[in-house]
Amino acid sequence: MKKTKEEKIREKAEKKGKKNKFFREDISLKKPEDAEADYSLWKIIAVITVTAASAALFGMTLSHQFSLSRVFGAGLLFAAFITIQPLLIKDRNKILFSVFLSVISLFLPLFLSDIPFFSPVFFSVMVASFLFLVWGQLSGKEELDNALRIRFSKLSGRVLSKSLTAIALTAAIVFGWSFNINTLFSEKFINSIIDISKPIIGYYVPNFDPAMNFRDFLAVSAKQSLAGNNVVEFNLMPETLKNQLINQTVENSRRSLENNFGINIDLNLSFSENLRNAITEKLKDPASLIPADHLSIAAAIVIFLIARGTLWIFSWLVAALSFFVYQTLLAISFAEVTLETRSKEVVLLK
Repeated sequence: MKKTKEEKIREKAEKKGKKNKFFREDISLKKPEDAEADYSLWKIIAVITVTAASAALFGMTLSHQFSLSRVFGAGLLFAAFITIQPLLIKDRNKILFSVFLSVISLFLPLFLSDIPFFSPVFFSVMVASFLFLVWGQLSGKEELDNALRIRFSKLSGRVLSKSLTAIALTAAIVFGWSFNINTLFSEKFINSIIDISKPIIGYYVPNFDPAMNFRDFLAVSAKQSLAGNNVVEFNLMPETLKNQLINQTVENSRRSLENNFGINIDLNLSFSENLRNAITEKLKDPASLIPADHLSIAAAIVIFLIARGTLWIFSWLVAALSFFVYQTLLAISFAEVTLETRSKEVVLLK
């Protein structure tokens, strides 16, 4: 009598055994209703608790405004646990409860912090984050339901495409509402702008350093310009004549900048000090007329757009970490991969 596909799979499982080098894999056949059940209540509680704890850690690092590296690490950990949750929990109601608990754990430290959030925006972002996280979890469940084999890369992609938006929104309102007039004109903020622009400025001004005085900055720029334009064979001129021409160009550049932008330039101050003075002189009074909440909203939108545009890099790191956690849980027999009828793979917490 010809054997069915299920019988062949069972025979193959008996020959190879149920364990391999990396993780426990029970490939005995399960009924659909058995495979879709959450067996171990304490393991479900453990998964929900760890996910909520990672959310709370992320919220605390944001509320205390620790270094970006700590915020990045806490966000990475939270995103990793959120990613594997659809694999480990079958019941959608439990997943919804887990997301709700995670959102409360994430936003409670922010609510209790000294950051002066605008309440309607804060609670709107909280609700939006909950919806995006739920959307990500349900997308992950849909991927698992429609696939016979567990394809972790597709699962993580479906979950993270929505979940990371929630994380970016949360980070944006924190940093946005930490942003005020004093922050806008602070030395730290302006230096960060200069650091971002440094490669572009350095292309036109070799060996550019924000700490160099403005006279040297204009002199290097003038030298580059004169040599590039072949002004009366600049490179062949005597050194004294070169210096006279450079000094004259520096003075002309200074007057041109002052006339065009309506600012005062001190050639003996550094590039960064002159830039900070110019920005403060031209923008502080107009900026002070903008309501604080409007400035924070604008800053949050800019931060969110920047973060959302770079999240594809973050998603690769999250996917790698979540896959490592997933394989570890299989290796220690916290979970196991099993086959239900039609050879469909599911992960069980037994």
